[in-house]
Amino acid sequence: MSDSDWHVDSNGEAANFKDILRVTVILTGNENFGIARFLLNQWTESRRFGIQFGYVCLQHGIMTDALQSAGADVTVCHGVVPQLSRLWPVLAWMLWFAPFGGFWSTLSKVIHELRAIAPDVVYTQNLPGHLLGGLAGRRLHLGTMGQIHGSLNEKRMLGLTRRMVSVLLYALFARGIAISNYVRQTLWGPARRKTEVVYNSVDVRAIQDAAPRASKVPGRLVMVGRLVPLKKFETAIEAVLILTRQGVSCSLDIIGGPVDVSNGYFMRLKRLVEESGLKDRVSFWGVLSPPYLHVASAEVFISCATIEGFGYAVVEAMACGTPVVVADAGAPAEYVVDGCSGLQFRSDDPSSLARRLKGLLGNSDQRVRIAAAAREQVEKLFPPDQHMAGIRRTAEAVAARTRLWNRTQPRTQGESIQS
Repeated sequence: MSDSDWHVDSNGEAANFKDILRVTVILTGNENFGIARFLLNQWTESRRFGIQFGYVCLQHGIMTDALQSAGADVTVCHGVVPQLSRLWPVLAWMLWFAPFGGFWSTLSKVIHELRAIAPDVVYTQNLPGHLLGGLAGRRLHLGTMGQIHGSLNEKRMLGLTRRMVSVLLYALFARGIAISNYVRQTLWGPARRKTEVVYNSVDVRAIQDAAPRASKVPGRLVMVGRLVPLKKFETAIEAVLILTRQGVSCSLDIIGGPVDVSNGYFMRLKRLVEESGLKDRVSFWGVLSPPYLHVASAEVFISCATIEGFGYAVVEAMACGTPVVVADAGAPAEYVVDGCSGLQFRSDDPSSLARRLKGLLGNSDQRVRIAAAAREQVEKLFPPDQHMAGIRRTAEAVAARTRLWNRTQPRTQGESIQS
């Protein structure tokens, strides 16, 4: 069935679908930030596209609560999740796989739940889920598709880590879905060929309703995101210092957290602001939910991250009608067309960022033109219907492939639960 064959009736329910697809999503239960938004957006739109989502969470956590509050069918299997550490990531995985580390007992619980549910497709969202869902799917002859939210580090261990993870992903699921071309390109070899790109969805109308015709504050720059080193807020702070020395009137509002002493990165940023004499120009606002009105009031939005898998904050700023300036690396660089729907600067270069900001702040006509083009770009690339059409299409292909395979293979020890 093609996308054009899909029809939504007056009650918002799916109509004219040949089959309702039963898709079980494997989660840790503690997903948050962008992945949590992604999952809730999917759940909200799923019935219109004939997808019956159910969720198996390894543990009870904030994602479990959010899905249950939204009315989703959630099962908690009380398994063990690897306790990942930035300092010893390999050790954390080794401990999880150890005889008493919890992996094998958790896998047994996931198999038990999937056997009882008997879904058409198993849908995984992160590496623990890929491992558990992929192995359980193989055991039960269920088709598995894996969502890839983040990029692989192409330099770690001379690229060996990237290759190992890519081979693992290739073996674990029938089809992969990457949230951007950038993420897909970081996969290696056959895993990349097995993976298609389906952009995340953004409800442009809801964002615009939340920030209707906000008045622009002259010289206001804004950034939104978790205060973690990967976001590279220091690049923007250093650019503001350059602009200040050049006599450009501007201020930078940083929205995100945590903004307390427990966050070493925040404390470093705070010291940088103080040592640079920018306390009256750079402000930390903490978490604003939603931040749309504040973003819409800024003249420019900045993103300095260079390995951003998607960049919700960038897309939402574009939807708010605020021109964006982004690093020339990562996913934002593929949908922010330099000079048209935004501007790009050389990654990790405060001087390059300062030049782009200075030019944009001094040209109101360019800001208006870029904002209009950005809104059009967002409406074209990220509508919820387009995202769900891609998910439905991939799930149908996986389910059909699994049914065909099961019909042509002999039953083995009664493990297959597909008819």
